[in-house]
Amino acid sequence: VELLLDIDKKVPFLWIGDPIRLGQILINLASNAVKFTEKGEVIIRVKLIAQHDQQHTLRFSVIDTGIGIDKDRIEQLFSPFIQMDSSITRKYGGTGLGLAISRQLTELMGGRIWLESKLNVGSQFHFTCKLTLSESEQIQIWPKQNRLKGKRALIVDDNAMAREVLADILDALSLQVTRVPDGYAALDELEKASRQGSPYDAVFLDWNIPGLNGVETAVRIANNPNITLPAAMLMVTAYDVDKFESDAHEANIKKIIAKPVDASSIHDSLMEIFFQEKAP
Repeated sequence: VELLLDIDKKVPFLWIGDPIRLGQILINLASNAVKFTEKGEVIIRVKLIAQHDQQHTLRFSVIDTGIGIDKDRIEQLFSPFIQMDSSITRKYGGTGLGLAISRQLTELMGGRIWLESKLNVGSQFHFTCKLTLSESEQIQIWPKQNRLKGKRALIVDDNAMAREVLADILDALSLQVTRVPDGYAALDELEKASRQGSPYDAVFLDWNIPGLNGVETAVRIANNPNITLPAAMLMVTAYDVDKFESDAHEANIKKIIAKPVDASSIHDSLMEIFFQEKAP
């Protein structure tokens, strides 16, 4: 199961609100999503949907590819001590109390919570809350003077949603982005770009891709005379970063980034590789 963070670039970083209450809701929803999803992905998504003066409404979504819920039982789930059926309780445990509490906490923050779900397809829990924008200086992830603008990046990942999330981050940093699903497609794309005189500046390789894994793909890129070697070769992995460090060094991989990726780590890694600027 892959965990993805999809935070819209329009969402400011500093807020005045109740982080404990907000965290309780997110942890409950994310824990349930992981518990009921045997394969696929869990996405935590944040969007800014309304604002009035300093008060803003954010929508948080927790989306999974799990077992789903019958539509006739959706509303019942937000009542205390309701489970889908006894077999679910035996297999996964729990009482359903967490969703009832999440509903109360959401309403205390001026929002609401709801569920969209299809049996055997997955579930999407959404909730809104009203927060006040902090008067403190906002963290600048998206720099006004962006020296990364125009650089070409290739994303290699077999998970379509993971490709899109990373592409959104790179697009917000003004990079030109291409996506491919595996190592063989990456080699073809890099050869074509080099042949056309527009080689890639950065390649983001997922480690766990079918066919050639990320390290194997990086080795083939480095040893291919028809490919202009990208300045930034980065490996993205949900696994233990330490176990790949020696292999990554031999494959000319400059950085290993742990999933779920975020804008800050991507920006800082690229700035360090291209301009030798380390984050403070």
